[in-house]
Amino acid sequence: MPLKLKDVLKNIGKACNKSGITEAEVEKIFQANGFFTTLGYEGFGIDLQAQRGRSRKRFDVALVGFGGRVHAVVEFKKLAAGSLSSFRNDLLDKYVKPHLALYGVLTNGIEMVICARSNGHFPEQLSFKRHFL
Repeated sequence: MPLKLKDVLKNIGKACNKSGITEAEVEKIFQANGFFTTLGYEGFGIDLQAQRGRSRKRFDVALVGFGGRVHAVVEFKKLAAGSLSSFRNDLLDKYVKPHLALYGVLTNGIEMVICARSNGHFPEQLSFKRHFL
């Protein structure tokens, strides 16, 4: 993992490791620390999309490619929400499948789980937890 990405994740982890942080605040912490630009994305309205609204079937952030095709959806969770793996089926059914994304990402700023659609399945591809002690 490139050093810059490690530093960004470390800063995100420190900021998210506080009680009472909401999902919206976790998302803002990722943006404020340059997570998406570190990955090479230009920004919202260009190759990132954010959906807001009261519908429960709206992703938090989508990473899009040429022609606006959604490659991955990112769902932010608050730390108090519990195990990220427990949200994997919702990630697939509510966000990945409807938007024809290949990847789904769950994160609370401390932990990240990345899954990929493959032959009708949605296996975990990568999971990591940042330790900042």
